[in-house]
Amino acid sequence: MRLSDEQLLARAGSVLHSRPGAPAVEIRPESTFRDLGLDSLDALGLMFDLETEFGVTLPENEATQVATVGQLLQVLRIAVDAVPSNGPPSIPSPTVQV
Repeated sequence: MRLSDEQLLARAGSVLHSRPGAPAVEIRPESTFRDLGLDSLDALGLMFDLETEFGVTLPENEATQVATVGQLLQVLRIAVDAVPSNGPPSIPSPTVQV
């Protein structure tokens, strides 16, 4: 099932707010990490937490260029949409001929 942009933002916001010392501010797509009180190390930790929450791996080269929540959501959207909805692909069992 594909998540709507609102669901993606809500879950990402929940992850952010669950981090120790997280600011009690409204998270909006135009918010910068600085607006949210995050330094570069905090932002990296947030990305790791989001990878865990959504079961994805964010491309490091793109994730390091992210400056706003909206940009983060774009990178996250691509990663989430790339995961098959029915889980990882199955590997066929080998057949043994007798």
